[in-house]
Amino acid sequence: AVQKIKKIVSSTRDYVVLAAAIGLSVFLMFFMNDTSEVGGLQGLTLEMFGQLARPVSVLRQWQHVYEENRRLRMQNAMLQIRNSQLAEAYYENIRLRQMVGFARATDLPLQSARVVGVGQRAITESIILDIGTHQGVREHMPVVSADGLVGKVLSVSSNHCVVQLLIDRNFRVSAMVQRTRVQGMFQWSGYDSGTLDSVFLSADVQEGDVVVTSGLNSLFPAGLKIGVISTIDAAHAGLFQKIYVKPRINFYKLEEVFVIMQPAAAKSGE
Repeated sequence: AVQKIKKIVSSTRDYVVLAAAIGLSVFLMFFMNDTSEVGGLQGLTLEMFGQLARPVSVLRQWQHVYEENRRLRMQNAMLQIRNSQLAEAYYENIRLRQMVGFARATDLPLQSARVVGVGQRAITESIILDIGTHQGVREHMPVVSADGLVGKVLSVSSNHCVVQLLIDRNFRVSAMVQRTRVQGMFQWSGYDSGTLDSVFLSADVQEGDVVVTSGLNSLFPAGLKIGVISTIDAAHAGLFQKIYVKPRINFYKLEEVFVIMQPAAAKSGE
């Protein structure tokens, strides 16, 4: 409604003022002969035009302010979008540098891949990658990131593959404590940690120790980081310690990973 009023006032005010001026001029020419009367009427006319011009001036100023605010809002939105794009490029650059550093530091044959979706199997924690058999990917190939073991290839199509994640409860991998070479079996337990099972009470294990793949089975190369021991339940009854291992990876925010392009091993219990 305000915009419509502005348009109407803007489009008609010049005509109204012109018509009033012409009318007053004609009136003065034909009906006013006394100079003093003319001067008085001219003063009155000037005052009237001044009063009429004031709201018109205010409307013009208001319109100018409105247009300026609209322009500034648009510039602000464009700057925020640009800032967001620059921030995304910055963090992507950090991730890619970490990946390049990891790739240079290992002798493993790696194929980079991008996470393009989440697996649709309700009972399996999985992700979908943008590479498949056309790129040489096969089932059971290990998948890693710069922060450690991600999982293994579960199924493959021509240009995509599904990866079973380390945080899937059905995923198991033989592991060891890097510092003391103590062997165990890693399995996800829920929330943010897994357990390193089958470790005797007498074994030298401490909180903060790094846990890596042991390489006892040919499916996973030795030395892939799984996580760090976060808790040891010393009061746990039985022959074995209750050891909780927390991965460094945030599996729900993965964007880029590597597939280790080694010959697929036979299915195993890992």
